[in-house]
Amino acid sequence: MIKEKYIKNIKEVCINVVQTEIQSIRKKDITKTGLRVYDNGFIGIAGAVGKYDEQDLEKRAIENLKLEIPYPYEPSTDLTKKLDLREEIFSNEEFVEEVDSLLKILREEFPDFSFSNNILIQEFETKLINDRGLDLTHTDRATGAGLVIKEKESVNVFDAMYSYIDRQWNRDMILKGIRETLTAYRNKVELPRKGKMPVIFLEDDVLPLMKLIQELNGLKVGTGASLFKDFIGEKKFNDNFTLYQSSEIDEVTGIEFFDAEGVVNPD
Repeated sequence: MIKEKYIKNIKEVCINVVQTEIQSIRKKDITKTGLRVYDNGFIGIAGAVGKYDEQDLEKRAIENLKLEIPYPYEPSTDLTKKLDLREEIFSNEEFVEEVDSLLKILREEFPDFSFSNNILIQEFETKLINDRGLDLTHTDRATGAGLVIKEKESVNVFDAMYSYIDRQWNRDMILKGIRETLTAYRNKVELPRKGKMPVIFLEDDVLPLMKLIQELNGLKVGTGASLFKDFIGEKKFNDNFTLYQSSEIDEVTGIEFFDAEGVVNPD
């Protein structure tokens, strides 16, 4: 029998913003543990949140082997790797002061708009350990802002939005993005009533991206089920368009270098 633990911890300081003022501050520190046992081609799983009794968790996982959930694969073994991508950042008190200063600038520069939603720091740690020599740990930290923007005289629920995520807080970049957004918002233009119009998506909008990923999946293309099946070999995308999948540490935050079964792709 092989015993394996999959552990995810998230720490968060979240500042709730309402009408460009700090309304509340929420802190959380949550650990979730999944214990898996493998035996005779089957897997048994039990989970816990927070503190738990190791023996009880293992007993429940072994008991769940009776469900005979097939797992006809060899678990990952004999690999130790620890990656810590955290960068120095504010203390909790400094972070509250920084957000307060940012909101003061927004109130002064954009008195005709209100900003709401969340600004936060999150720290992620994921571990996967088993008794066959697997010991993987991935730790990361990110700052993020998701601001809903409303013109005070507007009847809409909201009129614009701004999002930011990075390992480092950059007030200048955030202000630059908000200024660009509201400069564009104030530049009202008439749309033509007929004809085709280009559709513009936010760069972090996952909806069109996921559709492309689904339809360009090799299996879907190969079986003729893809929307692009009739276009293979033809030029259909702009020369300036590139689609690629990446887990490079400079491009993503909070994404582990291993999957939930301990598979680590080389390079």
